[in-house]
Amino acid sequence: MHNDVKIVANRIRTPDGTILESMHRHDYVTYVDKNGKEYMVDGGLDYLRRNVHEDAPAEELSPRIVTGK
Repeated sequence: MHNDVKIVANRIRTPDGTILESMHRHDYVTYVDKNGKEYMVDGGLDYLRRNVHEDAPAEELSPRIVTGK
């Protein structure tokens, strides 16, 4: 049996509470948070891509489902 992971939504919450969501492949969404750092999401339901700020991390809000094939 082979397991696949299906992305249900592609979003994060920045430290100031703003939710960023990428709706489709190559939908590159950016936002400058109140802390002055830029956050981004990309990939829609095809892949998850983010930037990382270890000193001010975003909260991951992308549910995924593991399916058996």
